[in-house]
Amino acid sequence: ADADDIRDVGVQNIYKVVRALKKDDHGIHNCLRSIAHDAAFVREACRARFPGFPVFANLRCGAWYVAPREDEDEDEDDEANEDADAAAMTTRTCYFKSTDGHNNNWSFSATRLNAHVAEAAATRGGCVVVDATRSATKRFPDSMSKTIPVWAEVLNRGVAESRRLARDARGDEAEGTAAADDDDATSERRDATAAADAAADDYDDDGPHLPLWVSDVERASIRAKMDDFVATLRSSGADLSTLCETLRRPLRCVWVSSETRSWPKVTDASLPFTPIVLLSASAPLCGRGERRSTAEGDSFAYVPGAGDDEESWARGLTARAFWRRRRDIFAAGPGGCARAVDAIVEATEGGGGGGSS
Repeated sequence: ADADDIRDVGVQNIYKVVRALKKDDHGIHNCLRSIAHDAAFVREACRARFPGFPVFANLRCGAWYVAPREDEDEDEDDEANEDADAAAMTTRTCYFKSTDGHNNNWSFSATRLNAHVAEAAATRGGCVVVDATRSATKRFPDSMSKTIPVWAEVLNRGVAESRRLARDARGDEAEGTAAADDDDATSERRDATAAADAAADDYDDDGPHLPLWVSDVERASIRAKMDDFVATLRSSGADLSTLCETLRRPLRCVWVSSETRSWPKVTDASLPFTPIVLLSASAPLCGRGERRSTAEGDSFAYVPGAGDDEESWARGLTARAFWRRRRDIFAAGPGGCARAVDAIVEATEGGGGGGSS
């Protein structure tokens, strides 16, 4: 257990004592308490600020902060849980890598297209992507600062290009023939086509729209690579037909964290873009060893982005198993947390149903 690591130090030098204390701060009890603390913020933000928006957990870190709907607290309002339009916790996932947004390593991955995220946003008027960072100073991981904004712009340009090509292929003669054979269904299709054509013409290719903390130099370097990224999308042969039919306003990112004071009004249907709300679950530390308290008054060392790098602390526990058994885990207290987790993992691996990912 974490407490044993500290007791075993004994009379060893102060350096080893500090190392043991630091290890305890990042032990499994503090990590799980920090996750539960941040997940409560995510849940409330999604329900209160972004109702109706589907929620995606960015794998793997983000999955710890998005509780599956059936695993939410039993005393939650039943009507809210049953509301199909509520942006309550779901099991939707996506995969945007922070390394694709690292400085001088910017890239667009056609193998991680995440088209389902864009399609959901287009259909529902927007969506939320949840992730976190272990950085003690940054509010957003690079996946949110750069990877996703670049992805959104590549898809915007790809859709606009596909629409222009489709319009050119139809030609004036085909459009005239369709108009002569008019009925309600044909008229509806023609109106949808006209709207898509207008959207393609209106798109100005001025992105990606990056957050203010990205430097002008980096911003210019990323924009210089956009044509190459679009070429990567084009050569991949990705099917953008659904997006071409449903995306009426270009995708654009909006950044939200626990430090956000002026919340964006992204559910306004008059917005000129389709919002991708990038919700960072964790808060940066105000000081080393910062502590938080649970609703019951229990104190724990806060770990920002605790869900990251789960191999180093989770002892084989999955995010899904945590949400299903969190009451048992926390009931064991700081000293018994690791043993409780080990028992759950052992039961799961042995087919005992402790929860699967």
